[in-house]
Amino acid sequence: CPFTIQKKHGVSNIGIAHWNVLKNFYRGSKTFGESHNLLKLIRETITPEEFEILKHGPKDIIVTVSNLSLNQVEYKSINDFEYDDFCEWIWISCNYTPFMSLVRKEGCEYADGGLGSMVPIEEAIKRGAKVVDAIILHTETTHFNRMPSRNAFSLLTNMFAFMLDRIERQNIRIGKFVANNNDAIINFYYTPIVLTTNSLIFEKDKMTSWWESGFQYADTKSQQQSQLQIELE
Repeated sequence: CPFTIQKKHGVSNIGIAHWNVLKNFYRGSKTFGESHNLLKLIRETITPEEFEILKHGPKDIIVTVSNLSLNQVEYKSINDFEYDDFCEWIWISCNYTPFMSLVRKEGCEYADGGLGSMVPIEEAIKRGAKVVDAIILHTETTHFNRMPSRNAFSLLTNMFAFMLDRIERQNIRIGKFVANNNDAIINFYYTPIVLTTNSLIFEKDKMTSWWESGFQYADTKSQQQSQLQIELE
C-alpha cells in the first residue's frame, strides 16, 4: 500500500507511505504500490469449477483493459481464455495505475480499462445488446466539492478522479447516442448517496453496506420501471 490514511473531522485524507513506496521502487516496480494480493483474492473467490460453468453458460462475460503499449482499449471475453489467464485479465481490469500494479502480458503493458472506457455501453451494443443495465457508482447530480489537496499524492488522486469522471460522462453520452441509433434501451442505476470521495480507500464494513443498500435501491428502481412499462403497454 503506497499511502497512509488519516481521518480528521470525519474526512479521510491520504498521505504518502514513503517507506513502502521506496521499497517498491527498490524492487524495480514502476508503480507506487502493488496489488498482487488482489489477484490472489480473485483466484480464491472464483474457483476453476465456477469458471467452467460461467464459460459454458449462456452469458458472455467481458472485462475491459487498457493497453498502454498500443494506446487502445481492449475487451477480453471469458470464451477466449482459460482460468489462469482470465483471472489475470480481471485483475488487470482493476489495476488503478500508478497506485496499483502495471502488468506486462502478451508483450504489452496493461492497466485498468477505466482509464479509457469507464462505462462501455457502446461496446455492449456493438456486441448485440438491446437492453443495457448501466451501474454508475455516483449520484446522478454532483453533491459535493472535493477537499483541498494536502500533498502530492492527494493532488494526484484528485486529478485522476477528475479525468475518470470526465471519461465516464463522455462514455454515457456516446452510449445514449449509439443506443438511439440502434433501437437499444439503457437503464441507468445511480447511487442514492455519495459513496466516497476517494475510491482508493477501502473499508470492508462500509463497502459491504454500500453493496447491500445499492442492491436494494436498484431492485426497487427496477420494479418501478417494470410497473411503468406495464402501465404504458
